[in-house]
Amino acid sequence: MKTTWNATKTFLERSDPLPISVFLYDFVWKDDEIASILPLLVGAAHRWRTLHMHFNSSRGTSPRALDRALESGMLEGRFENLETLGVDYPNLADGITAFQLAPRLREAIMMLRRRSSHVPILPWAQLTRLHLEHDSPQMCFDILASCKSLVSASVLTDQWFDEDAPRFSGASSLNHLKVLSISVMIRSAGAHVEPFLQHFTLPALASLTLCLRLWNPANDDWFISPFVPVLILFLSRSPHIEELRLYDCVFSEDLDDILQHTPNLTALHLDMESTGIFDDFFEALKYNSDADSVPLAPKLEVLDLYNVGFEFAEESFKKMICSRWWTDVELGEMTAPPRVARWKHIKYRDDNELPGFSEEFEKEMRRLSPQGLDAEIHYYG
Repeated sequence: MKTTWNATKTFLERSDPLPISVFLYDFVWKDDEIASILPLLVGAAHRWRTLHMHFNSSRGTSPRALDRALESGMLEGRFENLETLGVDYPNLADGITAFQLAPRLREAIMMLRRRSSHVPILPWAQLTRLHLEHDSPQMCFDILASCKSLVSASVLTDQWFDEDAPRFSGASSLNHLKVLSISVMIRSAGAHVEPFLQHFTLPALASLTLCLRLWNPANDDWFISPFVPVLILFLSRSPHIEELRLYDCVFSEDLDDILQHTPNLTALHLDMESTGIFDDFFEALKYNSDADSVPLAPKLEVLDLYNVGFEFAEESFKKMICSRWWTDVELGEMTAPPRVARWKHIKYRDDNELPGFSEEFEKEMRRLSPQGLDAEIHYYG
């Protein structure tokens, strides 16, 4: 322990007055070590640029010395250089205000998916990046609504219980938010992503990820309330979306409407293990240069399909790919430029035992690869 104390003291002295990063992990620090080292670190708190506190071990407790430091007020007003805060902390006390006065704090990583863990009070309005994990969807909703300067946000939570109706006051506009990810664990028939989509206006949004995961997939009695109509209205208010990731939250028949409302989409990632996709999806994307109409998602360049089943005809998949691919030479010989973008990346992966694609299909992909098409076909079953 004395070696650790001496090494820490030497580091702090030699690095003064430069900003430093502090990482406190339970698999590195023991309670008595933190109690010994903490006074040294607290003395340099004004130099902390990054602080990560990760206490997530099986012991389920956090160091008492650190708890006392956070609750006592000895760190209040000491974080003038703090830019990034990471917290993975069981049993974090309520009302922690030590980080409230941190004028440079821009990024917060709050991993608190335990009902006994409270969220510390932060200067939410100045954050530009937020990763928030908490069991309470209402807590996540309220925090997100308070972060008016966000550029990137990721939320992982549970759904509202049946008896707990979502609470919100009017619409909330996050004018700078470009990247949003919402992942909800399904436990009941309550609301899940709908409140977020209904009450947030995100005019600058460029990337959207939505994920629904069942708490117990073996239970056949789940009822997940549909939200595609709400999603369509949300997409109509977010006209600049270029990347869309949908994980087990829509059906194949929903994709047509979704793509109609994302005309600027360049990348589509689908994980649809519970539903799968069918031929009509590929038919809607297929390009016919002689037709008057333009297919859906004319700017699409990346298509990533994961666990989407094999309920479609291989030929429809192949024709769709080939219809939106041409070489530079072929492009130069066209009398008019194509009205759709050329593929950059086609990816198909499946974890299940499937019949796979034919040798003819794989041969066609190998033929296109040297021309510049990045095509990945993988099976893991």
